[in-house]
Amino acid sequence: MKIKLDENMPSRAAMLLEAYGHDVDTTSAERLDGADDPAIAYAANLDGRLLITQDRRFADILVYPPGTHPGFS
Repeated sequence: MKIKLDENMPSRAAMLLEAYGHDVDTTSAERLDGADDPAIAYAANLDGRLLITQDRRFADILVYPPGTHPGFS
């Protein structure tokens, strides 16, 4: 699975997910730390990655309707 970890996730999460065979990228690696939500969502969508974040604003289905992105967790 292709995954993008938001900056609010612990760095060890990337290592754990990679150990289970996932393709993991981070917002930090892309120099997106501090970027606004739409920029982060765009970057995740562009690569077809599930975004794992603690940012609850991504749960707003009016802003990010289901089926328009690979997913937010």
